[in-house]
Amino acid sequence: MLKRINIPYRVLVRSSQVRDAAGDERCHALLELLVAAETTRDNLRHCLSSLGLTEVQFQTLLIMLALAPAPAFPAILAENIGVRRSSITSALDGLHAKGFLSRERSKVDRRNWALTLTGAGHVMADLAIDSVLNALAVHGQALTPPAPLALQNLCSQLLGPRLVS
Repeated sequence: MLKRINIPYRVLVRSSQVRDAAGDERCHALLELLVAAETTRDNLRHCLSSLGLTEVQFQTLLIMLALAPAPAFPAILAENIGVRRSSITSALDGLHAKGFLSRERSKVDRRNWALTLTGAGHVMADLAIDSVLNALAVHGQALTPPAPLALQNLCSQLLGPRLVS
């Protein structure tokens, strides 16, 4: 992980200054964005950890909440989160052990599990969403208008058009 104070960050900044004067400002700006993004993600991990959730478990709850009342399936969850089946299995085992989801063999394919959120799972998903949004609001307090809109525009330039709004 890059932090402003660590050696890899300083080496990258120094190297960008020496190797390509034309791209120096852009490289430095993107390094700053990367450090800010990683710091934000660390804050979110800490927030989720205080709830006993991992990032994969949180994303699983979000997808299942979006699909409810329809069941979710491990392969679909893994694909949407961008993890391997083994990672999603581990996350699902943890959520099941905490009582946040129920598993039932699929009626269509007995090798697969149909997953649904329990009442406790819905409560945890809502709590996690509130906690994450509050953590983002606190972390982003330094962004006063028009900075949030400017940051969104810069990110859009880097990422391209949004697929959904």
